[in-house]
Amino acid sequence: MIQLLLLILKIAGILLLAAAGLALTAILLVLFVPVRYRAEGSRYGAWCARGRVSWLFSALQLEASFENGEAEAALKILGRTVGGESEDGEDLAEDLKDLETAELERPASREERTSKPPKKPREKTGERIRTPEPPVHTASLRREEGKPVKAGGMLSRVRGRLRRIREGIRRLAARKDQVMAFLRDEANRRTFQLVKRQALRILRHIRPSRLEGRLRFGFDDPYRTGQALQAAALLMPLYRDRVQIIPVFEEEVLEGELKMRGRIRLAVLLAAGVRLWRDKNFRKLVGRLMDR
Repeated sequence: MIQLLLLILKIAGILLLAAAGLALTAILLVLFVPVRYRAEGSRYGAWCARGRVSWLFSALQLEASFENGEAEAALKILGRTVGGESEDGEDLAEDLKDLETAELERPASREERTSKPPKKPREKTGERIRTPEPPVHTASLRREEGKPVKAGGMLSRVRGRLRRIREGIRRLAARKDQVMAFLRDEANRRTFQLVKRQALRILRHIRPSRLEGRLRFGFDDPYRTGQALQAAALLMPLYRDRVQIIPVFEEEVLEGELKMRGRIRLAVLLAAGVRLWRDKNFRKLVGRLMDR
């Protein structure tokens, strides 16, 4: 009896350890196996774009495309499309369509031919149809016939609006003082620096590991083209020399192509969130925003 009980406990322990191992393996896969993304697009007269997001060696992937003004998307699990129509479904739809057309082309039966629609009752020609007259609003007539509206009511409304405007300006001034005091607080400044560091870390992680392309653009006004070129120069640390920028100052044009790919690990995002949540002042600020 004791040996049987020990055998049952042993089997239960093995099952628990196997379940714990599977759960730990699943958690590690979710945290450390990256989600890979790839996208490419071009414009030479018409927009064309394709993208794919995959996880766990393409066991789960989402594909999307936009071409000729039409967008398509498909979700695949282990290479099989989820929600795709099978051949049986297409045959069934064709059979239903044939059945509907046959029902429409069916000749009318004898009973349907002999049956006549009911006759409408004839209207008497001797009686005249009286149309209802629109109601007369006596209150509006009295108001029009009465005395004109006094100017005192208009002045009171103007004073009320001016009073509300002054109150709004006072509230904005009070909020400005509160915001400046909030920004001068040392704890809040440390929290802002922490948020900035974690945001930059996340951006460095999710940015494309490979980026290449070519962009040729221009406007009718050369000044606007120069402004766009300045904005592109500010983003140069992101693309560096991997994207070729060609400004055109003589005509309005926008064409080119772009390819990118990268990966995102959930562990990096989760670590940044934990670092933020460990800050007591950050939790306090989040609590204030949630209360609002």
